[in-house]
Amino acid sequence: VSAGVSPLTIGASGKLNDKHYRVTGHVVVEIAEVGLDFERHEYQLTNDDGITDLLVCGLKPGEKNWTLFTPLAPLLPPSAKECAAKKIGEMVNVDGVDGPVREIFLSTFHQAEGTAATEGQTGSPWFGYLAQAEYSSLFVRWNSRTISFQRGKNVAASDVIAAFAGKQIVV
Repeated sequence: VSAGVSPLTIGASGKLNDKHYRVTGHVVVEIAEVGLDFERHEYQLTNDDGITDLLVCGLKPGEKNWTLFTPLAPLLPPSAKECAAKKIGEMVNVDGVDGPVREIFLSTFHQAEGTAATEGQTGSPWFGYLAQAEYSSLFVRWNSRTISFQRGKNVAASDVIAAFAGKQIVV
């Protein structure tokens, strides 16, 4: 399933979840799971404090809501090997964000632009899992060099479009 045309543009700015953001990176990510292969758009949003969050356009094909992920820096993070051993349905807890593993996937980055392109993500495979509880989610991705942990919160598509659509600034 193709990701289609990008709904947001690099440089767009707006207010989402009471924070002012600017879209500083975009990448089309191919997600491969058992029995499912699709693309989705992922955006790097930088707030006024210089912190970069991740905005994902639909975690599954056809899903309308977006998810805003903020970085976690756990004191005792699990290793990539420990993360790779997780199974669907297994409970996880990283820095107080917990829930059962719902998805295990391989992601490959394509068509990177903005800061996503400068960080060398294009073409590199990343392994990952998504654990979801009722009100939050935990997104973990790793490769041979690094691992990232992020806490997610659903955002209505209408809120994202209202915040960023047609609001590009010249940098």
